[in-house]
Amino acid sequence: MGYGITSESQIIDQITVGRGCDQIETAAEGFRTAGDKIITAGRKCNQEALSMDDQSLEAFIVNQGEAIKQIYDYVIRFTNSIRTFVSDLAREERAELANYQQQQATSQRNEP
Repeated sequence: MGYGITSESQIIDQITVGRGCDQIETAAEGFRTAGDKIITAGRKCNQEALSMDDQSLEAFIVNQGEAIKQIYDYVIRFTNSIRTFVSDLAREERAELANYQQQQATSQRNEP
């Protein structure tokens, strides 16, 4: 697949994409923190503190906290897939640029 790469400036900027992924991950930290707090609160629940129909809500609350924490894991997997894609793309683009430069050098040597 050709990208039409003819100069280094056309190659995807892995550093900027990586920084964007870092910012997404930092924002997602809130899900992990909130999930931990909800889990802690759920574990403190007992029959007297919080119950419905004489059933403790501990398991329900803990499960909700775990689900919220899981959002962070999904975000990390997503940003990791972005980084992998961008790395592969940059490698392909650099190979295309090297090929282009080699063709240019060859054609210049062959000019009369």
